[in-house]
Amino acid sequence: MSYLKKTFILLFISFVSLSSCSKDDDGPSTARILLEGRWEVGTFVSNGEQLNAYSGYEFDFTDNGVVTGTRSGSSTVTGSWSIRNDDDENRLLLNFGSNTLFMDLNRDWKILPSTSTRVRLEHTSRSSSGTDVLTLQRL
Repeated sequence: MSYLKKTFILLFISFVSLSSCSKDDDGPSTARILLEGRWEVGTFVSNGEQLNAYSGYEFDFTDNGVVTGTRSGSSTVTGSWSIRNDDDENRLLLNFGSNTLFMDLNRDWKILPSTSTRVRLEHTSRSSSGTDVLTLQRL
């Protein structure tokens, strides 16, 4: 096989391999981060207003898609969570059902740049111009 032909084949294979790779994906790494410990709401800002409704709650994310929120002295609230990619944005979906206190967390949260001890999330309402920002911090 000639040198030029080998070079062309190698370049073609490299191109196909690189083009099939996606950009860095925060989804799996964020999922791994959430599974590594218990979390609390560090900040929750809804339409510019700081909310403290989740103060004292500890959240535990399990690998089967269940999230529990527990506050000492009160009942445990169970919901679901998942990470998906929507329009090239990784999103954390939280759903605590019809629990009134947790309705504000039932969102499709855009995952912002995060660390192993802090997960930052944002939700922009389609029906209003309001934006919610939620920060989870590892305990």
